[in-house]
Amino acid sequence: MKTYKVYRNKLTSILRKAEKEYYLSKLESVKDNLKKTWKILNNIISKTGSKDVISEITCNVKTIADPTEIPNKFNVFFANVGFNLAKTIPSTTRNFKDFLPASNVGSIFLRPTDENEVCKATFSLKNSYSKRHDEISSVMLKHCINEVCQPLTVIFNKFFEDETVPTGVKIAKVIPVFKADNKKCLKLSAHINTLNIIQSYREVGIQSTH
Repeated sequence: MKTYKVYRNKLTSILRKAEKEYYLSKLESVKDNLKKTWKILNNIISKTGSKDVISEITCNVKTIADPTEIPNKFNVFFANVGFNLAKTIPSTTRNFKDFLPASNVGSIFLRPTDENEVCKATFSLKNSYSKRHDEISSVMLKHCINEVCQPLTVIFNKFFEDETVPTGVKIAKVIPVFKADNKKCLKLSAHINTLNIIQSYREVGIQSTH
């Protein structure tokens, strides 16, 4: 009996080690693919994947079930979060400029970008297969950057020259996430915001050109 327990414990230890190494290897092979990573993790914890469908929400004591009106209510809610929060802050006679050092108009200069810089910025983006509002992922862009680098460079320089951002570039993919068990109350929701891939470029471009 004693020998059996020794071999049993040894076998259990070997199996656990082998399982651990197997899943570590699987996770390493898909480290740049968030969707496949979660698929493996869900398999490990035996969690059946299911997407929550928001069929109705409660807004101002009113129940809304219209599939067209629901996303509009979410848009209005998230767009006004900052404004509504600001209204709860007590008024003061101090100005925010009182807490800032004196401004220097010559403190920043944005020089035109070039194709080499755009290519470098592309490969500095985090590898992701998830698509944004424009149906473009960073991995997809990296595969074709040699073909689109020149027009992208022209577009980015135009942004800086005109000091404007086209409406289409401002669109973000917003995914509501409820913070409590009540998945109908709009006020109990947060959001995951995925910006347009071009916005990621602009952030990298501004950091590298000033």
